[in-house]
Amino acid sequence: MSKRWLVLLILGSVCSGTESATPQWLQKQAAASLAILSGTIRAPGLHKAVRVQRDRWGVAHIYALDTHDLFFAQGYVVAQDRLFQMELW
Repeated sequence: MSKRWLVLLILGSVCSGTESATPQWLQKQAAASLAILSGTIRAPGLHKAVRVQRDRWGVAHIYALDTHDLFFAQGYVVAQDRLFQMELW
């Protein structure tokens, strides 16, 4: 099954409110594809540690020691938040 159809199937089941009718494997796969919002992630390419904090609205605040790490982390956060949207496009 292509990712596009998987996303559409997930969106359809969420919008219809039939959570109990959604297959268990689909729920697990959808949960595994969500962004990691807490904990530590090691990303090759960073010079130093970067801290990403999300406020109560989910907006990411990125703290880095140099511009390379700042923009690297920004790209990572955007990819986490909008990967599904890019896949649909």
